[in-house]
Amino acid sequence: SYFPRRINDVLVWKNSNECRQNQDSFDDLLAKATERLSATYDALPGNPTPKDLRFFHLRDLRARNESDYSTLASFRAVIIMPYEV
Repeated sequence: SYFPRRINDVLVWKNSNECRQNQDSFDDLLAKATERLSATYDALPGNPTPKDLRFFHLRDLRARNESDYSTLASFRAVIIMPYEV
């Protein structure tokens, strides 16, 4: 069964690690979307609001050798971005 241990953490799975030219723009987009969600979100007791979410890129986890299945399965959610060269 699925039981996330990193309740405030979202994994960003962007397919191509060759396409880094838009990383800053992509991170800004995630930050703005999180801000807007937080402005209108009615959080349930005990649950983190969107402003509490932190985004981690798979590429960075791989660079630190932290991309094993157990680690990937520990995230609250995964955003998968198909991105082909």
